[in-house]
Amino acid sequence: MKNAIDDNRRLYNLDKGLRRIFIDISDGGHLLLKINGRDIDLYKVIRGSGLSSGYIRFYPSIKNMIDRISEAFRIYSSKYGYSGDIYLIYPLKTNSLEEILDHIIIYGEGYNLGFNIGSVEELRLLGKYIDKPKTLIIDGVKNRILLKLAEKFLEKGWRVFIDIESRRDVELLKDTGFDLGLRLKLLSPVSGKWHGATGVGSKFGLNISDALKLLEEYPWLHEKVKLLHIHPGSQVTDIESMERVFSEIIQMYKGLREKGLDSLEYIDVGGGVAYSYDPYSVDYTVEEYIDRLIASMKNLCIGDSCPAIMFESGRIITAFHRIVFSRVIDIRPYTVECRDGAGFPILEKIANARTLSELNRYVREAREIITRLYRSSSSMDVDRRMMFEGLESCIRRLVSEKFHELYGIDPNIVYNVSSYPNYTLEYITSPSYRFMVESSFFRDIPDHLLVDQYFQVVPVQRLNEYPEVLAVLSDLTCDSMGEYNIHYTQQLDKALFTTRDKKLIGIKDKVIRVNGIPLHIPRRDEEYYIVFLETGAYQDMLAMNHNRIRLEGEIIIDYCNGEICVRTRRL
Repeated sequence: MKNAIDDNRRLYNLDKGLRRIFIDISDGGHLLLKINGRDIDLYKVIRGSGLSSGYIRFYPSIKNMIDRISEAFRIYSSKYGYSGDIYLIYPLKTNSLEEILDHIIIYGEGYNLGFNIGSVEELRLLGKYIDKPKTLIIDGVKNRILLKLAEKFLEKGWRVFIDIESRRDVELLKDTGFDLGLRLKLLSPVSGKWHGATGVGSKFGLNISDALKLLEEYPWLHEKVKLLHIHPGSQVTDIESMERVFSEIIQMYKGLREKGLDSLEYIDVGGGVAYSYDPYSVDYTVEEYIDRLIASMKNLCIGDSCPAIMFESGRIITAFHRIVFSRVIDIRPYTVECRDGAGFPILEKIANARTLSELNRYVREAREIITRLYRSSSSMDVDRRMMFEGLESCIRRLVSEKFHELYGIDPNIVYNVSSYPNYTLEYITSPSYRFMVESSFFRDIPDHLLVDQYFQVVPVQRLNEYPEVLAVLSDLTCDSMGEYNIHYTQQLDKALFTTRDKKLIGIKDKVIRVNGIPLHIPRRDEEYYIVFLETGAYQDMLAMNHNRIRLEGEIIIDYCNGEICVRTRRL
């Protein structure tokens, strides 16, 4: 039991990053949320809520992250003797639910907390907090309605910066009382899905030549431009890209001041800090980012005078606070009974393979047979179709069983099979079952559909047992895109296979991707639940209404009079 729990911590990547802080597994195999020395049993909480599906709002994680980021800036400012002020800027686009903003306002007390907005509606939403003056950065496309509304914040004592990103912006902002930002495009290439956010042709900001032309044509800008604002894009996955960005910021800041823009006092380094949703793609932590940032910006200090740094962090603050949970309501096998494919010579070849090389050769031959049969499917009668279904089912089952048998003879074959794409690897890491869950992925995890975002799936119970099968998750929508079948396994200390269908789900000292989720077959009358972790950034804002599948309710975990409390809210 203990071995299974330890292995499942690593299999589901629960011992990495923030998950190590907030999540664990109980001796009874239930998923736990941890906060302030208290363990919250998610299986018991979900069962007790009476909800089949919904969201867990884990608000203490927001406080934890604001405190953690602020403490990191304090530590590294002290380490490098950086005297400039530090501002933690929350971009409303990440998640602008009022309840989120309420918590950010509360937890941000005592810190230089501010907001970044890019639309009239976002600014109107902030109106609820207009009597709590903070820093406000406005970028994007402006209009007079937005500027008139921003003036009310100015009157209430907010420090308002409005970015210049075009000549039109300059004309709109002429004769206003706002401090201005100069948003410039980065040229440094960056890693990640949003690498197109930099470059001469990128969407936002000015090229430096256009910015200098505006400064020359509108001399009054030299007194009003206080902020240099850049943004490298979301989810920059390697620290070297970030260091190039820091170097470019330093050069732009120095160059603008040399060109006579002495009014610059603030640098908004934008966002870009990658949240590690999977165990392989990000090579730094937020603390390492802040360390390199302060070390770089120290080069801009003149004596004890350093520019103020604004750091935009939405994903880091909000990602962990929302967990999607869903009940499995149906199990559908991918295959039929194997006996209808009996008698094919290819099956005997696979069953009698003595080495991985032989197995690869026979699997390739089997794939060619299946491909030919698929092409003739339009002329198949019922009996021939049953034969074909049986053959493919036999091949799917037999390849995994044979590979598992060969692994027992020579464990090193897992390295050989995974060293390059091949049909054997495809079969032994492909799903055997479809699990239907009470969810809509269009509503709950739209970024999976839009940008192939990875979200960690974990069963809520039976984590003291090894997973039995590899499964695809299918939602309730009528769309074939409503499926989730990605699982990354970090480097383990041994190879792992599912216990029932013998699928390869982990390799020693190597990260692998399998095309399904390692899960258990629900027992008779068992309410079996899965969760998607870290869905709190962007997913609420991007949610779609496909098939009008309604959110049933939420489980709220929050502070009540200084203590952790749990309640259910039906929607």
